[in-house]
Amino acid sequence: MERNEALELLKKIYEDTFDSDVEFNEDICMNDVDEWESMTHVLFLSNIEKAFNIKFEMNNLIEFTSIKKILDKV
Repeated sequence: MERNEALELLKKIYEDTFDSDVEFNEDICMNDVDEWESMTHVLFLSNIEKAFNIKFEMNNLIEFTSIKKILDKV
């Protein structure tokens, strides 16, 4: 999957997961989105795994603090 396609899919997952006024872009991080806290973080990553048909390593989950970091792994 091309990076732009992955970014578009991440945008859809982001919009489905978070009720946020923060406009989606690659530079968004957890601190930018009030709703991006521990429980929604897990939900967001779970939705990403399903959409991309991938499985993240448990030790990587805490590293995924921005869209860019997530995008680099998918």
